[in-house]
Amino acid sequence: MKYANILILLLILTSSFFIIQLFQDKEAINNINEITAKTILKIQTKATSVVLGLSLTVDASPPKIFIASPLNKRYNYNNSIELNFTVIDDNLDIIYYNIDNGTNTTITANTTFSVNLTNTHTLTLYANDTVGQLNSSSVTFSVNISAPWNVTFTEFSGGTTNFNLLNKTQQANIQNAIIENPTYARLSFNNAINISRELNINNFINISSNRVEIQSENISEFNKNALIYLYDLTFTNPRPLRDGSLCPSSICTEINFSNNIFVFNVTGFTVYSSEETPSSGDSGTGGGAGGGGGDGGGGGSTLSDFMVNRDLIKVSLLQGETKREIIEIENTGTSTLNLQIDLEDIQDLLIFPGGVSKYALTLKPREKQAVQLIFNVAQDYEPGIYPGKIVVKSPITQKIITTIVEVESAEKIFDVDIRLQNKAVIRGGDLTAEITIFNLGEDLGRVDTQVEVGVKSLDGTVIISEDTRLAVQTQASFTESLLIPRYLDEGRYVLYANVRFNNEVGTATEIFEVIARPTGFLALSTLWIYIIPGFSSIIIILILLEYLRHHYKKKRLPEREGPVILERIAKKTEKFDVKKFLKDVEKEDPHGLHKRTLETKLKVLRQDYELGLINETEYFGAKDKIEKILRGIT
Repeated sequence: MKYANILILLLILTSSFFIIQLFQDKEAINNINEITAKTILKIQTKATSVVLGLSLTVDASPPKIFIASPLNKRYNYNNSIELNFTVIDDNLDIIYYNIDNGTNTTITANTTFSVNLTNTHTLTLYANDTVGQLNSSSVTFSVNISAPWNVTFTEFSGGTTNFNLLNKTQQANIQNAIIENPTYARLSFNNAINISRELNINNFINISSNRVEIQSENISEFNKNALIYLYDLTFTNPRPLRDGSLCPSSICTEINFSNNIFVFNVTGFTVYSSEETPSSGDSGTGGGAGGGGGDGGGGGSTLSDFMVNRDLIKVSLLQGETKREIIEIENTGTSTLNLQIDLEDIQDLLIFPGGVSKYALTLKPREKQAVQLIFNVAQDYEPGIYPGKIVVKSPITQKIITTIVEVESAEKIFDVDIRLQNKAVIRGGDLTAEITIFNLGEDLGRVDTQVEVGVKSLDGTVIISEDTRLAVQTQASFTESLLIPRYLDEGRYVLYANVRFNNEVGTATEIFEVIARPTGFLALSTLWIYIIPGFSSIIIILILLEYLRHHYKKKRLPEREGPVILERIAKKTEKFDVKKFLKDVEKEDPHGLHKRTLETKLKVLRQDYELGLINETEYFGAKDKIEKILRGIT
């Protein structure tokens, strides 16, 4: 009790001190309107007659940083190298960078920088928020100013000029340059081409059936006088079109049309195609497509349609890692399209340039645009499998890109691989896969890992999940069969496997298709439901019949008695009457009864018993009486 009183006294004194402190400054609390997770607040004001409004902002993670340029590659110039980046944080304070751990340079937007001519450099970009959380991202690149400019042209072949075999001097004055798609068209430039920067021709030059396009605003080096060869046309007398309309003679000059190849000269570039020259009195439609084997034609579906070059993206990321993917969207219709790209279920892991989760673009007819996708995982993000969708929408239609993000521990010890035996499974059937676990190099000996194998829908719902403990030293495999529920809708699903050891996680996924059961077809797993019980029943019946056959097997009869017994069986229509048989025996005079006759009756009685005509009790009862008579005769 003594100590309790002392404790109460201390509490009173402490509370009094706190109340005194509150009376010192009334204005301090009035000016507080936000508390962050790292703010240390000392309240020093009077608590009476104060209306306190606080908004609690929890900033639990540092800024996210995405570096788009420079890349981890070789540059052939050392000045004006682009630093393009995206930083995401609601409370961003400052951004700065340095080269090779040198002087920090503060920036607020994309910029350029220069380096010396040494071979390798590392750029580190930092971002700090208002609560003091700092993050950084680095990229290493090299510089060799004597190397030629890198030109990407993988979508073109045939007679296409190999720009990367030229040195810098030659790239500045390329004569008779050629860009060709051997199936559709060829561009032969009459003027010299000057390449003095890195170029990705794939993004800005498009050749398809009865159509060529150069986006001159993005690749002005190729906005030159050139000959266009359009292959495999079915027209009788084609004429050139520019941006879907008849090309004026001041820009287009027809050269030749033979062997289904139309040749004409242009003074500069945009979109060129061709159409049949209309007959007299017909001004033509100016549609520009229809002779090229499938890209043109009328109909509402071609007015506003588009194509996406991928329908599946699968990305594997370690915690804290960033990766980039590219999708290409092409307007295959004949009218300008406004497109919207939305993300479903993966907004935490994927953004577009600028840090946004939605992206809009406008495409002219036949225009193609590359869209960059930035996948990023925070350092503390939970490892696992995250399916989702990228939805590309036009006003009248949409296309879906199935997207799977595998997040693995930054320091994972084991990895996992999946090999599907079949990538399509019938509802109610078995999905079978071989699962292999790999040790990534740690000398741990033989240890137990926890392996989870399951199926998820594309919205992340777990449909099936099985856990297995597997001992692994360097590598181990097992086969897993999962019964696919009958209620699942047709479509794509994700088979996943996670391997866990000491809180470190490795992951793997495979996409498979659930299909409906064809009419009149039984899945193998369902068929066994009928086959196994059927065979079992047949085997049991055969065993029973064999038992009965042995139990009631006829003994071989003497040749002279066989016909007599068979005749008895054939004539007998009623059950053997033992009582009548014995009564007949007793009527006989025992002394006058011939011994052989009784012995014959005894033998017949035994045969009737063996044939199952009388039971055991009846048989032995009659047998005892006959034998008693025989003993009396003897």
